[in-house]
Amino acid sequence: MTSGRDYAGPDLVIIGSLLSDPARVAIMMALAGGEALRPGELAKRAAVAPSTASFHLAKLMDAGWIVHDQQAAIRRYKLASPEVAEILEHLAYVAPPAPVSSLRGHQAREALREARCCYDHMAGTLGVSLTQALLRQDVLRACGDHFQLTADGGQWLRNRAMSLPEPGVDKRAFARPCLDWTERGCHLAGRLSAAILTHWTEHGYVIRPEKARSLRVTSAGHEQLIAWGITKLSHEPTAAGS
Repeated sequence: MTSGRDYAGPDLVIIGSLLSDPARVAIMMALAGGEALRPGELAKRAAVAPSTASFHLAKLMDAGWIVHDQQAAIRRYKLASPEVAEILEHLAYVAPPAPVSSLRGHQAREALREARCCYDHMAGTLGVSLTQALLRQDVLRACGDHFQLTADGGQWLRNRAMSLPEPGVDKRAFARPCLDWTERGCHLAGRLSAAILTHWTEHGYVIRPEKARSLRVTSAGHEQLIAWGITKLSHEPTAAGS
């Protein structure tokens, strides 16, 4: 039998230790919404003292999971990259739901399920329904581990006043599936999805309540659901190869 000393794979124990503390998990999930947050706000989200939050932030910084703006007068922390958010989403996908005993907690969970930010793109029922609509209308096509924007699909988005990101400008994927931990399927991620969320936010289709990761669809946004081919918000799973 091979001993632990002979194991040559990745050190997953470090990841386990980082996520073994509920306060660190709360901090990471707060930052998974893509916002840069002050230490005091993260302490509130984690329900710990500021000194305790500083201890956890230092450990996460040392691990390379979070960064802060050293030039800013007020220090704010954020995830180091979209890949860290994806790791958290994948872990949440396989994790059992945390118990919720209060009405406020139940409402917060339902708000996250309906629509939320997954770093810089839309997730939850809204994100999955949008992905299904784009695939159904042949705006996107599933190609293995990524989505391809069709020629007609690019014009379809431009007809809706979308500014499309240039493909291949950096290492980040243009369009790909991202596991959705509440919908048990996939939503659209990548630079295209980030541009869609920016477009929807700038036009007032969705707003982000203060100090929340959830998104709220406005009355103007509900009108846009039909324009984007979303006849109803669906909880049906979406797979990259479907």
